[in-house]
Amino acid sequence: MDDVLIGGNNTQYICNHTKQYNQICTKHINGKYKTYDNCIHECEDKYIKHNLQQSEIQREVKTFESLIKQLLQSKVGVYIQGGNPLGIHILKIMLSVYKDRDKFKSNFDKFLSLNLMKDWDFHCYTYKTIDDAYKKKLNKLAKSLNLVSTAKKYILYQTKSPIKISDAALFEASIWENDNSSGLESVMSTMKIKITQNNLKYIFMLAKLFYQYSTKKRTIDIDIVMRILDKIDVIIYPHSDGLFVVKPSLINTEELSADLLKMIDIFQERHKYNPNIKQFLITHIKEPKRMYFRLLSKNLPKAENTYKFLKNINIIKNDYPQWLLNVKNINEIVSTFTSDLSVYIIHVYKTDGIYGVFDFLQNVNFKPIRDEYSRFSQQGLKYIKVLIGGLYKLIEADIDKYVDDPKDTGDLIITLKFLQTKHFFDN
Repeated sequence: MDDVLIGGNNTQYICNHTKQYNQICTKHINGKYKTYDNCIHECEDKYIKHNLQQSEIQREVKTFESLIKQLLQSKVGVYIQGGNPLGIHILKIMLSVYKDRDKFKSNFDKFLSLNLMKDWDFHCYTYKTIDDAYKKKLNKLAKSLNLVSTAKKYILYQTKSPIKISDAALFEASIWENDNSSGLESVMSTMKIKITQNNLKYIFMLAKLFYQYSTKKRTIDIDIVMRILDKIDVIIYPHSDGLFVVKPSLINTEELSADLLKMIDIFQERHKYNPNIKQFLITHIKEPKRMYFRLLSKNLPKAENTYKFLKNINIIKNDYPQWLLNVKNINEIVSTFTSDLSVYIIHVYKTDGIYGVFDFLQNVNFKPIRDEYSRFSQQGLKYIKVLIGGLYKLIEADIDKYVDDPKDTGDLIITLKFLQTKHFFDN
């Protein structure tokens, strides 16, 4: 039987954490809490704990909660990156403009179509060298939680059979020595959320709500969302056109060749592009799949849809938000850079031969193009053809003799051979 609500001077508040958020603290003559705020302070924790325990993701929440809390206790910095900070930032702007619950909810329902809030990536920074002893310590902790590392060149923990959403693990944690610009793949990365012992529960509650909406179309309790938005701060780093403002001394070169880095500098100066494009190009050309698949097929469409959404709900007028990737500008840069780099690769080949190309493109990883080939858009494949098609025509007759060459550390020739079998260059 539902609790009977009773008025009067002696009425206090009772907690029922199994109800909707706006009903968990109600007036009752037998209530133990003197004020609503006192009730919410304790009942909210019970409400979130109950909701997570009843959800399909409870096991993974428990696992990652334990991992993150132990890392925090070890003075490891933990952040959320990706589309979620962007999504939360947009919701916070909406809430500041549309303070009325019903108006906020109306726009929140439209926000859901952006599909920004999906998988949750915890980026963890040790601020110390990850030597063999430290890595062994991390792996021991992961093993105790039944987590496995799924990456070869860096530490990335997932559960053995992760819950997935849109083909990505719902939760994962990567561990790095330092927080720098090397992993910037998109506009989403210009924002982060610093994880603390206090806000971690809210992150998991949001993960539960959006996961159930995405997979089961379950209604999201708007009141707990509004409450959480007040409890989470989004860090927005210095930015311009959606790009990090990176000091030249802090540029992460990703161990690309000096000649390729010089080419990027010349490219930026020649076309008078935003100087912060250097880190963006380094990060993307390090693994071309990032530019021609992830950027073109995922991040630019997200940015475009986000801009249109903000205009439609009258958050912005005509000015393009500087914290949002400028789609038109980036498309132009991708096109121009691809053409210029293609010409430069052919120049290097004609000057120094195939081994000169190998040196020029050292540490550029072409393998993911093969791994993700079937997922590329026609636009992405067109750019790849522009990038390396000219070189292919020059070495087509001799390509087989280079296939097993150990100097091709980026798998350029193997990728060209793979594309040849797909008749990629025929037209």
